[in-house]
Amino acid sequence: MLVTPRYLAGPRDDAFEIFTAALFQHGWTYTDDGDDTGLFTSPCLRVRVGWLPEVPAEKPIQITASTHPLKSPLWHISLDDQAPTEFLTAVITTLARTLTESPHTLFAPDSDQPDDLPRPLTWTGSSGPRVSHGRAPDSLASYSATPYGYPSNRPPEEQTRWEFRAGPRERAWQARFSPATPPVLVEAFHRAFTDSAPLARHRYELDPLLLPHLTSTASAASSPGDAPTTSQSGQSMNSDARSGLISRDTTLRLIETLDTLRARLHDASNTWELLDVTGEVPDEPSYPGLLQQALDAQALSHEVVQLTVGFAHGTDSTTRAGTALLAHLATAATHSSHAAPYFAGTAEEALSLNSIPVDRKYRENRMVIIHATARRYLQRASESLRDAVTDLHTHIEVHRFFPPSADREIPTPPPPGPGGPHR
Repeated sequence: MLVTPRYLAGPRDDAFEIFTAALFQHGWTYTDDGDDTGLFTSPCLRVRVGWLPEVPAEKPIQITASTHPLKSPLWHISLDDQAPTEFLTAVITTLARTLTESPHTLFAPDSDQPDDLPRPLTWTGSSGPRVSHGRAPDSLASYSATPYGYPSNRPPEEQTRWEFRAGPRERAWQARFSPATPPVLVEAFHRAFTDSAPLARHRYELDPLLLPHLTSTASAASSPGDAPTTSQSGQSMNSDARSGLISRDTTLRLIETLDTLRARLHDASNTWELLDVTGEVPDEPSYPGLLQQALDAQALSHEVVQLTVGFAHGTDSTTRAGTALLAHLATAATHSSHAAPYFAGTAEEALSLNSIPVDRKYRENRMVIIHATARRYLQRASESLRDAVTDLHTHIEVHRFFPPSADREIPTPPPPGPGGPHR
């Protein structure tokens, strides 16, 4: 289907493959650290595109360029991965092409960025010596610029010259461009951002929380029977969104169950100790006590895995919300399953420590590392369940956009009295 406004369309399922295709085509190399973090590097080694979803306080997509591979960045772009895929692709495709065709334009120390960008007729805005900005008719998208970047107390590559925002507060995304960012990249993003043309999306790719703000029409590739009329469009989207939700009662039960299990994992990771009150390994670590930690960790893992399997077998796991929840549960199941063997390994080291006193300090340090790793796995499982509960609370908020279900059971009228029904 085709959806508008385009700045609320969100990412496509194949977003990573799409916006990185141009980089591979132009000979960029990709390095993956195996922990959901990757780095694309240009053939000249001066431009980098980073995928950093796990780095706190940073936008997931970071683009930097330097005049020399070992120098600090000349300019910097940060992008949310919740921005429409086409917006990211516009910047990255332009970057890869420009680096091949006219690389000198990407490394000018004083890029002459425009003081204003063209606004569509339906957008409001102003231009002035200090600030330029534009705002969409629905007030859910805007862009703004300051002439020198902000905050002024930071290096230029860490300042923001142009900033783009879109979405309601609970689903807002941002894109920021530093003062020296080449104008060709700012303009490429701006064109994609303000274009009025709709974007193609599958229904399951749309964020349910944004559906009240979206309008859809059938794409040219849809069959005639799939095309909703103007009066049916909103109803069709709401109906489809409702079918993609986990029921409110089930969501509330899941929140209670997951939050309880999360708290138990968190408490275990913080209270199952190896060291004594002095912060040292005891002279005679308790093998039975440490082995009991392994047994208890295995019991916790069993609960997580059992819950994950049960949800995976249910019909809710195939919905858009259910798929996201299942990903969190699967991560929690993996991390919790890793914990028990490390606790058991700690107990094994304690047993050998008591019977073989050779290299004791080395063995003690090894025990501390193994035990800390076990506790960290429990903590990661707890964090995954915490993220699942957070998503479910958002899911509850989505339910309020829809009226109560009309297929509730209609109460049976009372039987007529002795005199028969009244006419």
